[in-house]
Amino acid sequence: MHPLTSQQMSAVVFEWHYAGTSERETRVELAEVPRVAFSAPCHGIGTPSRHAAGFDVILAGTMSKRDAELDTQVAIQDLNAILEMELAGVCRYLHYSLMIFGHGRIPIIKWMRDQATEGMDHAALAGEHVTTLGGHPSLKIGKLTESHKHDTEQILREALEHEHATLDHYYSLLTHVEGRSVWLEEFARDQIRLEEGHIAEVEKMLRRPGDLSPAR
Repeated sequence: MHPLTSQQMSAVVFEWHYAGTSERETRVELAEVPRVAFSAPCHGIGTPSRHAAGFDVILAGTMSKRDAELDTQVAIQDLNAILEMELAGVCRYLHYSLMIFGHGRIPIIKWMRDQATEGMDHAALAGEHVTTLGGHPSLKIGKLTESHKHDTEQILREALEHEHATLDHYYSLLTHVEGRSVWLEEFARDQIRLEEGHIAEVEKMLRRPGDLSPAR
């Protein structure tokens, strides 16, 4: 028998057993836990009828209660916005990879095409969540801007701007699903972790040798 913490107790009903009577007195609303019953010492409170020197603590809570119901339409809008941004990223990184020239071309091309492939995977994940919620995946693609400036630094700055914009959409999703859907919340958190990692890498690529200040 493990003692319960205050965070585990929910809708707790103390049932005190006196001689020949049963009186339910106190209800305490805390975090919900599965329905259980156990006995604890009474320490001189009344005369117990069924349990020697004890009283029953009955936990009326069952399944865990969400903070609020999930607004599926808002979640679908966020997911479709993410889908569009990830597809835009696929187009961007593929295009960028075709416009890289110079001594560092080969490793930069590989990195950008890896980003394009990853963006396709992320778009598919977002789309799957849309259909799970009963929505229709968007056929649109996020904003694509052609600056006609194809030096590597300019391309990386455009990539950084895109990553920040995509990250904002993931944070929007997290705000709307947090405490309402563990599945979507964990999806949003995983993607935020990845996007912030991408941003960190691009910022480092934009720095001059020996410069420790993040590029913005």
